Amino acid sequence: MTTPSAQTDRFVHDRLPPRDQWPAFRYDLPELQFPDQVNLVQRLLDDAVDLKGWGERPLLRSPQVTFTYAETRERVNRIANYLVHDLKLQPGNRVLLRGGNSIGMALSWLAVVKAGLVAVATMPLLRALELGKVIGKAQPVAAICDARLLPELEQAQAAQPGVLRHIVRFGAADDPQDLGALAARQPASFTACATAADDIALLAFTSGTTGAPKAVVHTHRDVLAACECWPRHVLRATPDDVVTGSPPLAFTFGLGGLLLFPMWAGASIYYPDVPYNPETMVRQMREHGVTTCYTAPTFYRQMAPHARAIGIPTLRTCVSAGEALPDATRQLWKDATGIEMLDGIGATEMFHIFISSDGADVRRGAIGKVVPGYQAKVVDDEGREVPRGTVGKLAVIGPTGCRYMDDARQTRYVPDGWNRPGDAFVQDADGYFHYQARDDDMIITAGYNVGGPEVEDCLLTHPAVAECGVIGKPDDERGMVIKAVVVLKAGHAGDAAMVKALQDHVKSSIAPYKYPREIEFVTALPRTETGKLQRFKLREKSPPLRRFAPSPRQGGQRWWPAQVRPRRSGMACSAALCAVDGYGVCFTWCVCAQKFWSMDMRKVLHPADWAPAKGYANGIAARGTQIYVGGQIGWNAQQQFESDDFIAQTRQALINIVDVLKVAGAGPEHMVRMTWYVVSRDEYNSRLKELGGVYREVIGKNFPAMSCVQVAGLMEARAKVEIEVTAVLPDAP
Repeated sequence: MTTPSAQTDRFVHDRLPPRDQWPAFRYDLPELQFPDQVNLVQRLLDDAVDLKGWGERPLLRSPQVTFTYAETRERVNRIANYLVHDLKLQPGNRVLLRGGNSIGMALSWLAVVKAGLVAVATMPLLRALELGKVIGKAQPVAAICDARLLPELEQAQAAQPGVLRHIVRFGAADDPQDLGALAARQPASFTACATAADDIALLAFTSGTTGAPKAVVHTHRDVLAACECWPRHVLRATPDDVVTGSPPLAFTFGLGGLLLFPMWAGASIYYPDVPYNPETMVRQMREHGVTTCYTAPTFYRQMAPHARAIGIPTLRTCVSAGEALPDATRQLWKDATGIEMLDGIGATEMFHIFISSDGADVRRGAIGKVVPGYQAKVVDDEGREVPRGTVGKLAVIGPTGCRYMDDARQTRYVPDGWNRPGDAFVQDADGYFHYQARDDDMIITAGYNVGGPEVEDCLLTHPAVAECGVIGKPDDERGMVIKAVVVLKAGHAGDAAMVKALQDHVKSSIAPYKYPREIEFVTALPRTETGKLQRFKLREKSPPLRRFAPSPRQGGQRWWPAQVRPRRSGMACSAALCAVDGYGVCFTWCVCAQKFWSMDMRKVLHPADWAPAKGYANGIAARGTQIYVGGQIGWNAQQQFESDDFIAQTRQALINIVDVLKVAGAGPEHMVRMTWYVVSRDEYNSRLKELGGVYREVIGKNFPAMSCVQVAGLMEARAKVEIEVTAVLPDAP
């Protein structure tokens, strides 16, 4: 950055990852050459009025009102003046934004960024506990909140006094403390903060479905670069477009598609005043002459019959993102409207879409090609590009990239300068990228790799299926079996005959080993506020494995604590208990016991000339039934983390160990070995005294042989520690 930063509050800047952990940034296209000093709202809004002559064109629409670009600028300027002059906010201060898709939310976001502040937009359905995590992480000075959503925010504010100093409401027209009334007293002109291109524009919080939510940092340069790539080269928006959709403005898919990208093109955005359902969305698109729609595949599928019946003559572009687009849904929508859907994959960490194709470039079964301005490849675990046609992990670089604020998971997303979104892909010989699954959603069954979305796509072509989700369910013999959770259309029964019909349909359509061996019928699937299928919830609700009959090979049985469901967590799994009488190898979940003949129970081992170990033994020999407690992490019996603190997680992991040992009839005194896996050796060493206190509190004065291993990360992204234990239960006399 050659232009000095305008942000005097350095909170976010000081919490960026070290430079050597940043992704590579590429600005190869002429349109990506930005000046060192640029404010993205000045570029998108002020220039639209002053340089492009769009002042009288409509920008923000609702059923009640339409604001032109000039009118929008006036209102944004008044809000910015209020934030700077009345609330005394300084460039770099964070401002939390809470609201649905509305003109008030859009005006507030633009004013915050124009004033050099950092926008922290939150999903409207978040509750106080979730908002509290955002407040704790981002430390916002002020909040702008839809009046209807105030109670949860005020509750979150009360839990962290002194952090959020100002809360301003909007959407309360008759309230003199409404933001509109307060801003109306301010001047209509405001000079945009002279931000450097690399000053911070926003913190985008991830959904948190794979661990603690992460705060992604995006600069003014990042956002403008995103505007110059996919919208210019793939979307090809025009000033005559009218845009609408369902993704929230707090989600970068919605922020780009339903605010920033239309502004870049001189188009307008229609925000409804009531939540959409499939039929009302179709009717409002027809009524308001919508040309471009953004939503998730599931919503397109639900809208298709209404679109066929009602018609949307102005509609020409339909953008699908947020989750994998099944080809069955693409064809259903095309049959209903005649429109070839524009698919794309993006990420909060990358801001928006980086692989996509439209029109004549669409290839069935593929998401598309890399968007100009980006580079992408499919790699193996070591980052080496794999041959075309081979399943691997997606890696991307371009003018945007991942920078987490104050988060050790940065190196996991950017291990080698390339962004790793966490998706499994195949790239074909022509350069098209074919989505397989999330890395953690790949189903490995009897040695075969199966992507859940492929099976979902196949099931959706059956006339009885309305929606479905496919997961891998742990299985003792096959490792995993494929399970489908299906919502049937009205008039179809979820019985044994339907199970067989769906299984036969899959077998006859794709490779037979991909058929779902188990099918569950439900009335609805769990989805995020942005429409993504929450497969992790399907896995959680899947019933635990049944008790196995004794194995002829092992002659034993398996069981697990009743209050905990088997589930993978870290180096091993955290719930099941397996007992094997006689010799045998344990292939099951995580805790197993077997006869282990050695020397006397609990004999301490170390060379005669060694000094005694400090607090624990160098080695222990034992005789009896050996019990393995697989890696325990710091979540409770409901598989939820109650804290991100290292010591608190350690306490919970140790409590879990005691609980699992108890199921086996053992206790801490029977432990002979303990292995700690930590993500930060420095934190472990610096907090040894606290660890000792927690250890004695839970385990007592029982010290097995111990070792500590630093790992790059654990399976549960939020976990900071995982502890394995071996115990030996003496044979009964």
